[in-house]
Order: sequence, then C-alpha cells, then structure tokens
Amino acid sequence: VSISTSTLPYIDMTEMWSTSGRKIDGLPNIDSRSENDKAPDAGNWDRKGSRIWVNGTEVAPPTWTNSGKSINSEVDLGNENFPAREPISISLRAGWNKVLLKLPYVSASNIRLNKWMFTFVLTDASGRHALDGITYSPIQSLDVF
Repeated sequence: VSISTSTLPYIDMTEMWSTSGRKIDGLPNIDSRSENDKAPDAGNWDRKGSRIWVNGTEVAPPTWTNSGKSINSEVDLGNENFPAREPISISLRAGWNKVLLKLPYVSASNIRLNKWMFTFVLTDASGRHALDGITYSPIQSLDVF
C-alpha cells in the first residue's frame, strides 16, 4: 500500500490478476460516519469527497436509502449499513487490474468523529462468496507468499 503525501491522500490499494475479462460484483465501502452523523448525500460515498476507481473507471456509490438524513436510533439503517448493501457490478479485464481509492482525511460538516475506514471486497452476485481466478497483490506478483 502506498500513500501519497498530498493533502488529499490516495491509497493505491492493490493490483488484482483476473484469469479472464469479466463483469464481477464487489462490495466497496468507505465508512467515515458515526452512529449519529448524516448519511452521505446522493452521488457520494461519504461526506468527505472519497472516491473509488477500478482501472481508471470511477465506481459510483449506491443510491443511499437515507441520503442526506441524520441517522439515529429513530431512523432505520438501510444500505448505509455495509452488511445490508447489495454488491455493485465492476468490470475486470484479463490480467492486472488496479484499484485506487481517494480517501481525504479532512473535517466535514455533520460528522461528529473523524473516522477513516474502507473495505473493498470482490464477491459473487450474492455478496457472500469470494471469486475464483482472482489473485491480489500490491506488487503485481503471481508468486505465492
């Protein structure tokens, strides 16, 4: 993992080797929100400007159930809760595929705690099983560690 020293860090998360070009499903998640913070606005992963790319193509966030609303004990979590989210379709090419995340660690409105967590999981369409034919490597190596 490499982190730039710019004020808006990018994380070069990994390279993925796919045995074939294909559409797969993934569960990307950027969690910079606490229990009583507002959910992300429509079209955003969070309230800080985080973004995700696979092979240079931006991965759009889901359409949030509670977009822009304050989440508290009176508001049911929908797909803002990672385990309840449906997988997102992502295209891989045969060979190496690059995942890039932009995760600004900045103050944002309606955020109580400045958290910085992310998840990026490639799955089958159910979101429950890992994919065959995928090798993850931060250094583009197919050698078994």
